[in-house]
Amino acid sequence: MTPSNEDYLEAIAEAIELHGHAHVSDVAAKLGVRMPSVSVAMRVLTDQGLVEYESYKPVRLTPKGQQLADEILSRHHTLRYFLRHYLKLEERHADELACKLEHSFDELAFEKLNAFIHFTTLNRLQTGETARVVRISATPLRESLKQNGFHRGALVGVPLDHPSPVTDAERLYTTPVGLQNLDIATAVKITVCRESRPN
Repeated sequence: MTPSNEDYLEAIAEAIELHGHAHVSDVAAKLGVRMPSVSVAMRVLTDQGLVEYESYKPVRLTPKGQQLADEILSRHHTLRYFLRHYLKLEERHADELACKLEHSFDELAFEKLNAFIHFTTLNRLQTGETARVVRISATPLRESLKQNGFHRGALVGVPLDHPSPVTDAERLYTTPVGLQNLDIATAVKITVCRESRPN
């Protein structure tokens, strides 16, 4: 996967997150390229099984493409967070630099960076821990999660004293709107930055 193709996947995923769909024109605008260039890239990504593309229709990510786009976006958000909050770069500069760096970092470097800035997924929080929501990659559920208190910047946690979850596949979390049950499969798609750990 070339850095350019990763940028296309990232732009598609971001357009879908923002608008619920991605058109060639959205991707062209995001990347500052011409629409014929995007069309050529869409054919390459289609051949790789990462997108479903037909002229004049929205571009859709395949499950394989969605997984790869989520990984790329996760790297981007991790780097942008580090550059903004640790190196104190302005938002636009941090975003542009994160876009360049995300293609150079390997998996080990990202694991170490995530550990350094205390990034994890919501399902990995321990009883008594709190964290801020950094990113939600469960696109179809985003609005529902937002209404239940899971949105970017929200302080969430695992309460110390709480009733048992309804099933083993669920867990109870504190949110700005109260206690919420959330299934583990969805919690895995919520990236958080730990704020406190249990004593």
